[in-house]
Amino acid sequence: MEKHSPAYFRARIALIDRFLSEIPNTGEKNNAFVLLRNGIISRKVLSGKPEEAAVKEQMEKGNYPNSPLTFFEMCRWNTWFAMHPEKVAGKELVTTSFEFPVTIKGTKEEIINVLTPIVSGDKLQRIRVVKVKAKAKLKLLELMKL
Repeated sequence: MEKHSPAYFRARIALIDRFLSEIPNTGEKNNAFVLLRNGIISRKVLSGKPEEAAVKEQMEKGNYPNSPLTFFEMCRWNTWFAMHPEKVAGKELVTTSFEFPVTIKGTKEEIINVLTPIVSGDKLQRIRVVKVKAKAKLKLLELMKL
């Protein structure tokens, strides 16, 4: 997936908002409204079009700034995950749950691939902190000897 601009994600948010105002919540499991509320735009809602094409059409209808997204915008619907699909350890699947209609199904390898850079980066940071503290203690001991 190509890297999209902040304007693209603003148009995507506007598209979801528009559909949520147009589509009724029927109370059924996994209806289009419930999926939209969780950031999933079904092909049924898009009349068979791919999501990317629908968002690009939405971009043509409005003026969306290309400035960095605010925290609120990134947290809206599933925008952060749409921006970072590499952070999703598997595939999004629609479930039969009322409370959690979307789940992630991933393999052990997918989970390891997503978490390894995070854990190793954290580990390296902790090692650097320990080294700095050790150097500080050595300096303190040297000063105490004087």
